[in-house]
Amino acid sequence: WYALTTGIMGLIIVGAIGYSVPRMGLVPAFTILTASQFFFAGLADNYGWFGADVRPFEPIHALGIGFLLLGVWIILR
Repeated sequence: WYALTTGIMGLIIVGAIGYSVPRMGLVPAFTILTASQFFFAGLADNYGWFGADVRPFEPIHALGIGFLLLGVWIILR
């Protein structure tokens, strides 16, 4: 069933790119998009969504996402 939602998710991603790139610029927009994908992949792994193996969301994962967001902040400054 979740394979059928890929079209909707593709529309959301393309819409987010189309909305954020003109406002923020290409590099910050794609970095935030990538960080959010890592975050939601961590949630999917943590809770075992979509049949994934359960892997706990550890502090090192949050640290990596935090570094990505820190990079966005440095770029925007």
